[in-house]
Amino acid sequence: MISICIPVYNFNVRRLVQALEIQKTKSTYPIEILLIDDGSEQKIKEENAPYCLNHRYIELNGNIGRSRVRNLFVKHAAFTYLLFLDCDSLIIKDNFLSCYTNTLGFPAKRLQVICGGREYPVKAPGKNRLLRYKYGVQRESKSATERQKHPNRSFMTNNFLVKKELIETIGFDENLSGYGHEDTLFGLELQSQNIEVVHIDNPVLNGDIETNAEYLEKTRQGIINLVHILHHYPNRALLIENVTLLKTYFKIKNAVFLLRIFFPFLRGFTLYLLNRGIGTDKLFAFYKLLLIAVEIKRSSQKN
Repeated sequence: MISICIPVYNFNVRRLVQALEIQKTKSTYPIEILLIDDGSEQKIKEENAPYCLNHRYIELNGNIGRSRVRNLFVKHAAFTYLLFLDCDSLIIKDNFLSCYTNTLGFPAKRLQVICGGREYPVKAPGKNRLLRYKYGVQRESKSATERQKHPNRSFMTNNFLVKKELIETIGFDENLSGYGHEDTLFGLELQSQNIEVVHIDNPVLNGDIETNAEYLEKTRQGIINLVHILHHYPNRALLIENVTLLKTYFKIKNAVFLLRIFFPFLRGFTLYLLNRGIGTDKLFAFYKLLLIAVEIKRSSQKN
């Protein structure tokens, strides 16, 4: 019934796999665990081997990226539904798998995409990891009721179940080779085909909160992807309407464009604060607006 698909990249999956194994044995439905290592370091591969080799496990020679590796699961999964989990997820519900299988029980034809959600530890980490933590708590840790208000906009790839045929026909855009916004684009593609994402309260815990520096670099990569989408997505108005950052930018782009002139100074000062966990959510949003302005300018000159 369900193929659990776990893309692995430089993370120890022992806790995740063991938790899934326990719940798999209790399930009355056929479930497989499928892992694809996307070019991890040899040390990580060796750490994961004892847990991965008990299941369907594939090692790639190099890193092919978040979108391509997710599409690759279609070729290897045996069952109708694919349950995608990030490798740093931690299972916090004893009925995690049965929550998904029970949801599929009514009415299965309508449910093509189901999102379970994400939570963060109650205790905040140290200052050097506060940026990712605060953003996650404020923007990602939402109930199913909250997420269902904007179902496709709230789509996240960390913990979702999807019909295999949907990945075969839509799939993730492999032009997005770096980090970020593959979920944005997939959610929009679903919306354009009138496929609504169903949200349930079945979260996993984020088990790997990046350092401020790591998350700032991922944010930069995400902005590059977002601007790439902006230039190539056929329905530009739909994209802007559904991405808050873009919507805000185009409302105040003249002001942001002027601030771009002072970007070297503003960037340095903003990064100083954000790197030390001092920056607020608004400061982080301001920083991303500056990045968008610079990347749009850079990409327009390149093209």
